[in-house]
Amino acid sequence: MNATAPATEPDCPISAGTETRRIINLDLWQVHETPENWTIYRQPDASDQAWLDLCASVAAKGITSPLEISQDFYIISGHRRYRAAAACERWQLPCIVDASIRMADLSPEERIALLAEPNKGIRIKTDSELYLEAAAAVDPDQAIRDAQSRKAAIFTKVKKSGLDEVETVGDIRRTDPSGERAAMLKAVLEILEAKRADGYLPTSGRHVHYNLLAKQVRTSPRRNGYIYGTSTRFCRATLQTADRRSIRRTDRPQRY
Repeated sequence: MNATAPATEPDCPISAGTETRRIINLDLWQVHETPENWTIYRQPDASDQAWLDLCASVAAKGITSPLEISQDFYIISGHRRYRAAAACERWQLPCIVDASIRMADLSPEERIALLAEPNKGIRIKTDSELYLEAAAAVDPDQAIRDAQSRKAAIFTKVKKSGLDEVETVGDIRRTDPSGERAAMLKAVLEILEAKRADGYLPTSGRHVHYNLLAKQVRTSPRRNGYIYGTSTRFCRATLQTADRRSIRRTDRPQRY
């Protein structure tokens, strides 16, 4: 690759604030990945057959579908094609430049939303990729307002139901996550932070559950607290599940 070779461009210049979208040929080194892309989509994996097929196609034909890039040459759509071109030493990239977008002018949240939109419906994706695509379009403030509106609607419906109101007597105490459950809350947060650092978010409740078992965290400092996973109810449920799935010996008496 000639690192000093200019891009092949038509006569029409790129001007900020216009809706001009045109195809130009750029050297691979001139185009930049948008880092936020990999917070939504998984990195190319040599065990992924779709990735191997893409590389084979690029090696044989080059990039046949142009990348979409911003005015400052950051990729909007086409990160996998970019990686495949680099892996196959295809140094020229056809690109559609969107002159109305400058990545440098956008916040990380705006860049994530921008990246997710043109990539919807393209190729088969994992559940986590689909979840993160959907989450990118959510306005957190609007989500809170919607939740508050649904809660108010439920309370209004209850008041209009005509049922007798039950008056409670005495104090009603709720569990305080910052006090009684502090150890459990801390353990869960540590598990989630570790998975975030390793790139394993989003995760499942099952994974959190197994990590809590390994930590042997106490559910409460009170007398009725116990090491997570050792309660009588939990053990009984575990044994019953094992029986239903025929994964426990049944040639001796069982006591629950």
